[in-house]
Formats: sequence, C-alpha cells, structure tokens
Amino acid sequence: MNGAALYRFSLPPGGSPVDAFWWLSMCETDAKGRLFLIENPIARYAIGNRKKGLEIAPDGSLRNTLSHERPAIAANWLPGPRNLFTVTFRGYLSRPALLGGAWTLPAITGI
Repeated sequence: MNGAALYRFSLPPGGSPVDAFWWLSMCETDAKGRLFLIENPIARYAIGNRKKGLEIAPDGSLRNTLSHERPAIAANWLPGPRNLFTVTFRGYLSRPALLGGAWTLPAITGI
C-alpha cells in the first residue's frame, strides 16, 4: 500500500470473532527489508477494539482510516508513512469461525 492514498478498513457490527482482542498495525520496510512501526504525530502504532474513543457507525460497524494525512475525524485514524507500507491484523483467542475460515477478514479498500 502507498501512503499517498487513503484506505479504509471496516469491520461489521460485532467486530471480528475473537474472545480477547484484535488490532491492526502498519509497518514500513527499511533498506534491509526489516519491518518497523511507523513514527507519527499522534504516537498511534495500532488500532483495535480496546482503543478508547473509537467512533462506531450508526449501523454498529467500525470504519478505520489508514493514511498519511490526518482525516477530518481522527478518532479511527491509523497514521501511515508517505511511502509504501504493510498492514497486519492480529486476533487473539480467535473463535472457530476465524480459525476455520468461515469468517474472512474484510478487504482494505481505497477511499
């Protein structure tokens, strides 16, 4: 993905099928191919269901913005670099629907 674009990661009402927590993080690759969390102006390195203050949509879904530029509503913003980055989703104590593939992670889409 490229930090010059805006992306959205949305979870349906109820979130992901985990019994503990989930989080989403972004990393950039250095010249040696190593992944590092991205320095950013709000010191947010991951966003997940334990993050206080997230804005839930009226339908119960959670819409997160992934971008370099700060969006108008920053509560659900995961700041990224200006250049290329990767995204990682982690679900802890995943339920059988996630482990067995009955539930699939929603795609990250451009906005």
